Amino acid sequence: MEGEKLRGIVTERDYCWKVELENLTAKTTLVREIMTPADKVFTVTPFTTLEECMALMDSHRIRHLPVIKNGVVGIVSIRDVVRGIVEYQVFLLQQFQGYISGRT
Repeated sequence: MEGEKLRGIVTERDYCWKVELENLTAKTTLVREIMTPADKVFTVTPFTTLEECMALMDSHRIRHLPVIKNGVVGIVSIRDVVRGIVEYQVFLLQQFQGYISGRT
């Protein structure tokens, strides 16, 4: 971040590919040297659906999406997206089971 502006993102993939595999050291390597710059970072808003996040992550082979609303308000990970989708599927299944059994 630079003030409220996103300058880039650093993930474990950046670290592995740009520090470990190039024999750099964590003590001397600056974040700006290994981060994915903002112009190559995909972002979402708080109103982006989980399905849209999953499609974006899948098509671009990424695992993290900064959430932007007047600046960065958070980060969504692939784990967050999968968890949310699974929780929603479980909810739908429970509703369907209740409907079939006549409980709703």
